Amino acid sequence: MTTTYTPRADSMPARVMAFFQRNPHEELSLEDITEKFDATRGNIHTNLGLAVDAGMLLRERNVDGDYIYKAGPKLPKSDGVDMDAAHTRRPPQRPQAPTPTPSAHPWRPPSPPAWRRICQTR
Repeated sequence: MTTTYTPRADSMPARVMAFFQRNPHEELSLEDITEKFDATRGNIHTNLGLAVDAGMLLRERNVDGDYIYKAGPKLPKSDGVDMDAAHTRRPPQRPQAPTPTPSAHPWRPPSPPAWRRICQTR
């Protein structure tokens, strides 16, 4: 039985994975992750460990011996969201008033009392 790792929405692993979905050829150092995702350096390996174990992220060492993270082979592909369109501010739409429905009896002003009609005719 295999289970798919799914990070909690808006968690640091989810944000790092979303970064790599949009930028699959990038790599991030621990310093990059600390700055971009407001993470504590000492917790990065722990927080990203399940994503690394699931193959969604790769943790390697660069030529200087520093840890770096890359997109893993099992990282889900991006949903194809156009990020420019997603962040473009659209003018708010005004709510439209409901169209009035014609009533069976159109409104008429009240008629004057009968005595007034009689007095006016004399």
